Amino acid sequence: MTDFQAIASDPERYADTMLDVLVGMGEDVAEEGEDFVQILAQAAEKYAAHIVNGRLRLFRAMSVSGDWNPAADGLGIHWSLTRERAYPHWGDPDNHVIIEGEVSADDVDVWASLATEFTALTEDEVRLNPASQVQVVGISDVDGEPILPQYVGGSYSARADAARSAFP
Repeated sequence: MTDFQAIASDPERYADTMLDVLVGMGEDVAEEGEDFVQILAQAAEKYAAHIVNGRLRLFRAMSVSGDWNPAADGLGIHWSLTRERAYPHWGDPDNHVIIEGEVSADDVDVWASLATEFTALTEDEVRLNPASQVQVVGISDVDGEPILPQYVGGSYSARADAARSAFP
C-alpha cells in the first residue's frame, strides 16, 4: 500500500500530520474539521488513482535552452498529474517542452503534494523528493510533436535546484 492509499483509507488518522505540514508552510488553516478531513481524503484518493504498479506517470512543462541536457541540468521537483495541467509558470508559455516521466510512488513528497490541494485546489501538482530519479517516457513541443529523442528512455535526477526556469 502506498502512502497515498493509506491516507485515503483512513484520512482522520493523518489529519493532524497534514495540519502540521500546512502550519509549518505558513498557511492559514481554518479549524480542522470534517471539511478538512474530506479534502485530505479526496486529495489522497486523486493521487492514489494515478498510481499503477507502484509508479506514477507525470508531466512537466519547461523552457529549455538549445544546450539543455537533463543529465547535467536535472528535471526539477515540480510536476503535474496531467499533461493539460503542466504549464511553464516561470518560462515562456509559447516556447517550452512537455516532459512525460515516470517515478516510483516512493519518490513523491506526499505531504508537500497533498498540501497543494489545500492551498490551490485542483492544482494537480506532484512534488518529488530532490533525490528522485525520473524515467523520461517522452518529450514533446507545444504542439505535441515528439522532440529530443536522445533523452527518452533515460533516467535523470529531479534535483530541487534543477531547471528553475519553469514549473508545471
